[in-house]
Amino acid sequence: MLLASGAAWLTGACSDSTDRTQGIRAALRFEPAPHVGTVHCTVALTDASGDLAACTDVELEATMNHAGMVPVFASAHPEGDGVFTSTLEFTMGGDWILFVRGKTDDGRAFETVSDVPGVRHLPKTAAPDSVPAPGPGE
Repeated sequence: MLLASGAAWLTGACSDSTDRTQGIRAALRFEPAPHVGTVHCTVALTDASGDLAACTDVELEATMNHAGMVPVFASAHPEGDGVFTSTLEFTMGGDWILFVRGKTDDGRAFETVSDVPGVRHLPKTAAPDSVPAPGPGE
């Protein structure tokens, strides 16, 4: 995971006994690193050979790894063969799971699953032009 530049790359594929990946792997890059709020996500989809995979109808679903939270959905926009961009809104801190779904160039549906651990709140900073309200008697 690359954090020094404010971005993070994560990779994922389905790990259960039912292979829904169709051989597709998703490498995710977040800018800035995943945090509560809006995050830009780049998804690079590769095939079993490691080559960028031409895919369509790519969508993202982010959900907490525990019950009770509403999932976040986003469409991904093609930037070239196998590369898509999207904007996600992480609504609270904690560990998330990101599903990437779409269709291969021959129409087969795929789904990859990636962990997005440790989404945190950004430190709060005061606006540079903020002035404290006057106290009593000021």
